[in-house]
Amino acid sequence: MHDLSVIRKNNRRHFQARIDEAHNDGKFAVVAMAGLNVMDVDIVDTAEEARNKAHLGRSRGVAYRFKILPPPPVQVELNLAPSAT
Repeated sequence: MHDLSVIRKNNRRHFQARIDEAHNDGKFAVVAMAGLNVMDVDIVDTAEEARNKAHLGRSRGVAYRFKILPPPPVQVELNLAPSAT
C-alpha cells in the first residue's frame, strides 16, 4: 500500500497534463474531486460553462467537490525600445 503523499502525487501527475493542455488552449478546467483525489477533468470554453458544469456535477453527491481552474492570463511582451522606422 502506498503512502498518502505518493497516491496524491500519482493522481496529480495523471490529470495535470490534461489541465495544462486546456490552459495552453485558453480554456477552463473543471476538476471533480472526491476527497483528495481528482476523479475527472472537464474542459470548457467559458467561465459560465465552467460554473454550470460544476453546478450540474454536484448531483453526483456530497462526497464530490469541484474546482474551476481558469486559464492563466496571457503574457504580452511590449517592445518599447525606439525603432529606426
